[in-house]
Amino acid sequence: MTVSSNSFFFLKNKKSIQIFGRNLFWYAAVFGTITAIRRASITDELLVIDPEGAMSMVVEHTHYMPKRWRGKESTEMVRIEFETLFQVLFQVLV
Repeated sequence: MTVSSNSFFFLKNKKSIQIFGRNLFWYAAVFGTITAIRRASITDELLVIDPEGAMSMVVEHTHYMPKRWRGKESTEMVRIEFETLFQVLFQVLV
């Protein structure tokens, strides 16, 4: 049996299910495609750039945050210091 066959969806009385002149399989394909596109377009909360939130999550696990970093989580200086401190850990995990 092929997908394009008119006999794909049948009821007991051998009539295909039609809604507004289209086969039920057509609606399933269209709405399935729309659903897949919409799910792919939704961004994940963790992918949104939030330096303060990301740093607070790291501090919860490491229990380390120098006072000079507070309020400056999005600066280049903090990023460089953070990378030098935790570089070995990243290399071990990767």
